[in-house]
Amino acid sequence: MPRFINRCLYLLLLIPLLPLSCWAQNNATHTAYNMWYERPTKMWAINYKRGTLLPVGTKVRNISVHHEANQPHQYISFERVNDGKNFRVYFRRKFHPGKTVEDYRKLMFSNKTFAQQTRSLTTPEINAIQRGVLVPRMSKKAAILSYGIPPQHRTPSLNSNVWRYWTSRMMSKNICFDRQGKTTHCKGNETL
Repeated sequence: MPRFINRCLYLLLLIPLLPLSCWAQNNATHTAYNMWYERPTKMWAINYKRGTLLPVGTKVRNISVHHEANQPHQYISFERVNDGKNFRVYFRRKFHPGKTVEDYRKLMFSNKTFAQQTRSLTTPEINAIQRGVLVPRMSKKAAILSYGIPPQHRTPSLNSNVWRYWTSRMMSKNICFDRQGKTTHCKGNETL
């Protein structure tokens, strides 16, 4: 019996030394919302709605935060599991007041699969998320999964009924919510 206890204690002491990749098998990491990119190594946390869609629920690994010397931004790097493609998401603090690059890293990823993240949503919401669009009557949760977190410099609170998103560096649009927290058309005839 003492030999068995010694082996168990040895394994318990060894566990913290195991590589992080061993834990990733059981605690898979996925994207927490849709992200767009024109160049996978030059994405922005502001999440411009342009280029190729990296879907919510995409399995990723090797997530790390980098600080570039003498640069106004930092970046988060990660690798897509299915093909090994590398991504970099640049973070500029002026667009995300009150957030750090570490805060943003935590928002970008989830341990839940697409099915788990969308479990409580309606079929029209799930279909819109898969296409990377917003449609009328989507919840705020569904809007975040489809479009990501709106940049905090124009949408300081998710409790607001108007969120501002960027479609490109020069173009942005408001997304409006009704009293029930569902997407609706804004008064300026902006479309979803």
